[in-house]
Amino acid sequence: MRTPILLDRPPELVALDRLGWLQAPSWQPWRTALRALLADPLASTDADTDAVQLYTQCTARTTWPTRRHKEGWFLVGRRGGKTLAMSKLAVALACFTDVTPYLAPGEVATVMLLAADRKQARIAYRYVLGLLHEEPALAVLIVGDPTRELIRLRNRTVIEIHTADYRSTRGYTLLACLADEAAFWSREHQANPDVEIINAFRPGLLHPVLAARRHLHRVRPEGRALHRLHGPLRPGA
Repeated sequence: MRTPILLDRPPELVALDRLGWLQAPSWQPWRTALRALLADPLASTDADTDAVQLYTQCTARTTWPTRRHKEGWFLVGRRGGKTLAMSKLAVALACFTDVTPYLAPGEVATVMLLAADRKQARIAYRYVLGLLHEEPALAVLIVGDPTRELIRLRNRTVIEIHTADYRSTRGYTLLACLADEAAFWSREHQANPDVEIINAFRPGLLHPVLAARRHLHRVRPEGRALHRLHGPLRPGA
């Protein structure tokens, strides 16, 4: 018997829940953070009451979000799981968002893994590649052999490493940008200031895709990835 998917929930979070990537107790704070970021509807459960309390404790806001946020800024200490959490979100966004209505012929949507340098960006890249390969329902979405810096998916999305530089992050159509360790980018008085890096990639973000829930529900990743999420992803799941 297949488990139904509730269509009023963000499909990325449905996918994360079905994959079991945020189910361990230690991952509950991150699950709450991502639920708030994507405006996941609340239910009348003790778990969701706890989620609201944690959200209020961390943000000083008493009202749970009802619309997806365009940006999320997370102040997290070392070994707080921030890069792995964002990598899991990157995979869910890349595999379960239908961007085709917003793309011109030949155009692709990019999930940008942005860090101070390429070596640092490879940390998130290795997480992303490992998560895709770990789950057969997602691995079939990969087109060809991933390079050292780019993964191409069948749904016209690529996941790609980039260096935090305001000159080289322009011109992309972005499904998302994961700005890792942004607190340690160049400051405003230097040649490559962090604020200009952010201003360079912001216009490329596909905000209509992230805000239009009707498109997010028309998830059509090739290789039957979503279809498999309706049923067990692995024996006994």
